[in-house]
Amino acid sequence: MEYHKKYKKRFSLLLGLNALHKEYFDGLSLDSFQIMTTLYFSDEGRVPRKALQDLLKIKGSQLTRHTQTLIKAGIVYYEASPSDGRGKVLCLTTLGMNLRKLFLKIL
Repeated sequence: MEYHKKYKKRFSLLLGLNALHKEYFDGLSLDSFQIMTTLYFSDEGRVPRKALQDLLKIKGSQLTRHTQTLIKAGIVYYEASPSDGRGKVLCLTTLGMNLRKLFLKIL
């Protein structure tokens, strides 16, 4: 009986995740999720754009494409780098932090 309760709860969470996926993640790739994950585990949910590009070993154009998708979904945003006015820092929104926590709970 306990076995069924455990999986009923997990199934319920997966149904909720499916609804969230349709609302927020439709069209997001694994690379986009990797960007979100990297931001989540960074200090204060923010990483300089160039550092993120180097860390993930992707081209600048790829990073731009994925971050634009995440920005449109309301998951991340850019702010000016405090140490370099020309640089940008990619940051998770509150929604991005909450969605990432939900994924970790389900997995």
